[in-house]
Amino acid sequence: MIRFTKALAVAAVVLTLPTMASALGVSLVSVVNSGGSHNWMSPGDTITFDLVLENATQADLYGLDVVVTGYSAPSVYPDNTTGLILNGGAVTSEILSEVHVPTVGSFDGLANVRTAPEELWFVDNFNPQALRTSLFAGASLSPKSADGSFDMGIGGGLVSDGDVHFQVSFLASPDIAAGIQTITLNFGTDASVGAVAIGADGVHLPFSNDSYTLNMIPEPGTALLMGLGLAGLAAAGGRRRR
Repeated sequence: MIRFTKALAVAAVVLTLPTMASALGVSLVSVVNSGGSHNWMSPGDTITFDLVLENATQADLYGLDVVVTGYSAPSVYPDNTTGLILNGGAVTSEILSEVHVPTVGSFDGLANVRTAPEELWFVDNFNPQALRTSLFAGASLSPKSADGSFDMGIGGGLVSDGDVHFQVSFLASPDIAAGIQTITLNFGTDASVGAVAIGADGVHLPFSNDSYTLNMIPEPGTALLMGLGLAGLAAAGGRRRR
């Protein structure tokens, strides 16, 4: 069951989602929106996503890239007319750890070269790319097949005890294009930008992504103001006709 909780003191909406075991993939476990609505954003609002990585069937993993896409159109120049920009976050240093030593840490997993969420974009005139945010990038000569029970999360606890692998925050900037835009953020792999899960012999492994839909509006109350403006024009027209 999805639970909605509105924190009156900070005008933020917290969305808690159930975690579901998947063969190999990422899942959203919570979303916090400072704007007071779970999927509407105006300039100045921030939205923060917590995610966990799952490997319930203990697939042999040699390499992985986890990215966030969907907030930018492919372009030969960096293009972000949605107005959503990376605002920070935190990432785990390792996934699928084989060993955990209490008070010391977890070891023998797939190391993450990212130390924080990082926005990526590369010039490619023949294959225009979209801006995306990288949460994980790592490779190993030996397979990692743990289920994630021993993974340390961003808060210093075990993910199996409620910590998370990744947290990423986005800010709605004033550069939102005119009109309401509906965008879908995708969390996971994306072969179009080379973000894949690699198995034995370089085979691309099936990977379960998660997603979240947002409605971006240029400024608070834009729709209401437009409605009032149309109503005012109609009233003025009525007075002229009398």
